[in-house]
Amino acid sequence: MRVTTSDGAFGFVIERTDAPRFFVFQLVIGGELTGDRDPCILGTAMHQIKYLDALDIDPVLVARMDAPEIIAALRSRDSWNDRSLRPLAESLDLWWVRGFICGTDVVFIAGQGSVEGEGPQRIAKVPIEDYDPIAGAVVDFWTAASAPA
Repeated sequence: MRVTTSDGAFGFVIERTDAPRFFVFQLVIGGELTGDRDPCILGTAMHQIKYLDALDIDPVLVARMDAPEIIAALRSRDSWNDRSLRPLAESLDLWWVRGFICGTDVVFIAGQGSVEGEGPQRIAKVPIEDYDPIAGAVVDFWTAASAPA
């Protein structure tokens, strides 16, 4: 199942595998797939995407910032830094991911590698009203597929 915004800039890919309780899970950020296709268990990821933290960072400022500037801002405050980190699933082990609510938008930033902020970065800023049904569909799919037979 692939669920994205109408422009394809943000979304999730979730697929059942032959192994019980294991799923393929990837993010679509900036229109590109993020993560690998290794099967993983998604309990923590489903909780995190359903309950993102709202940060009290200025949404007007964030709207004008690129990914490195947003990362620098998030690192400037421990509470922003800690609450925006998203260790979602094993399929994202080779990626660092941040996700948070800022004003009326959800912001996701990801980059490949072990050092955050180095190398290419992807960013998606999505209105909450577009994010909620996408995240809800993924969590509902996971919940139904994880239910005992």
